[in-house]
Amino acid sequence: MLVLGFAAGMCNEHTGPALAALIALALVVFYRRDRSIRDIAWGIAGLVGLIAGGIALFKAPGQAIRYNGLANEHGTLGRIVERGFSGNGRILVVAMLYCLPLILWAGIGIVARWRSRPPAQPREQAVTQLVLAGLALAITFTLFASPKQGPRLYLATIVIACAALAGWVLAQCVARWARVVTAALAAGVLAFMAWKCVSTYRILGREFRERIAILDAAPDNGVADIPIYSIHRSRWSVGDDLLIDKLRNGVSYSFALALVRMHVRGHLDETAEPLPPPDEP
Repeated sequence: MLVLGFAAGMCNEHTGPALAALIALALVVFYRRDRSIRDIAWGIAGLVGLIAGGIALFKAPGQAIRYNGLANEHGTLGRIVERGFSGNGRILVVAMLYCLPLILWAGIGIVARWRSRPPAQPREQAVTQLVLAGLALAITFTLFASPKQGPRLYLATIVIACAALAGWVLAQCVARWARVVTAALAAGVLAFMAWKCVSTYRILGREFRERIAILDAAPDNGVADIPIYSIHRSRWSVGDDLLIDKLRNGVSYSFALALVRMHVRGHLDETAEPLPPPDEP
């Protein structure tokens, strides 16, 4: 648990603090219930590892230059104040928007509960679901202190919120029809996402290989004209990084080229203006 806690602490800056606070609270509750340090030694080891991993992450030498020193421009409180009420509120709104599909699952649970009248959940299970929901919210709040925002930072919030609601929904779906509906919907979601990802990266994979061939064939100190990806930034694709000047220049240097020039596929125009970087999805 010490090793696993350390690994978890090094995963992401904004998830560790909320998780450490929850684990500490849980250990206090367990100790008050059992009055035994020995029974919670595994949890203590995990918490120590989590805190140590978090310190290693925050104190890593690369943090000083990450995002061009963005993290060092303001303190935590200053960053929150500068963002203002609307900016901080937007962080919460975005998290809620990402969780909107959960309304469908909650609706299924409500209907199943109304029709089947299942027995009440065990107290421990209900408390666990509430704690998970609180943890998802707490992790979202830690984003107030983050110097950079983006869709990927909401992953932990969404996953934990899904786990919390899934526990409650399954407890309501005691009838066969409810189980069939939830299983079919879950399978449909997984199949749809798999189809979208595979079909997207089947195209992007081919275009990527073409791009590498162009870069390899370009003469030293020459110019490589590369078509932008035909699939733009979306929830299924991170977009085209080479539309970002800094990254494109890095690729030019790596391939010993004077310039990497981007153009719309099938429309090479040497006089065209540089294409803008991709927008957020």
